[in-house]
Amino acid sequence: MIDIRSAEITGKATVMACPKCTGVLYEVQGGNDARFSCNNGHSYTLEEICPGAEGILRGLLNNAIGALMKR
Repeated sequence: MIDIRSAEITGKATVMACPKCTGVLYEVQGGNDARFSCNNGHSYTLEEICPGAEGILRGLLNNAIGALMKR
């Protein structure tokens, strides 16, 4: 986690809720990785919020490639 006081909230709210307090998560500027933080100071990376996102995306891409190869 990062200290929210040292980060800058861009003001761009996301559709995601904080897993700890269910508050709105905002995009946080800082570093190269996507980070999200709520008004209570809870902060997460995208991987922490959606740990299975990479596997889901990989499966969808494999299915799409398989469908295209059958044409």
